[in-house]
Amino acid sequence: MSCLELLLLLFRSELKDFSSWGIDLLVTQLHNKEEEIIYKTLEIIEEVTRNNEMMKKVIERCPSLLAMDQSNFLITLLRVEEGFHYLTNIKNQTTQLINQWMVQKNQEYV
Repeated sequence: MSCLELLLLLFRSELKDFSSWGIDLLVTQLHNKEEEIIYKTLEIIEEVTRNNEMMKKVIERCPSLLAMDQSNFLITLLRVEEGFHYLTNIKNQTTQLINQWMVQKNQEYV
């Protein structure tokens, strides 16, 4: 957990070349057996991928994100063209995610 916090601090400090090694370390932790580690990693990835270039790096390195069942994060992948293609090409998740998002938005207005 401490290592993940350190990675987040390094990202926030805009450490040079974080995208070339930091993303790999984060993606590796998505395969951890401890749920707490996985959820913390996803939190960090969500922050890191607010930057579209970082989002593209995650997509390039992370073919198993769909197994994580994190629909809120998966919806954010639709923000970039590569994310749309990624979700469309893997079990055609795009339509399902858009429908989930619409249901969530409709519930907010009720």
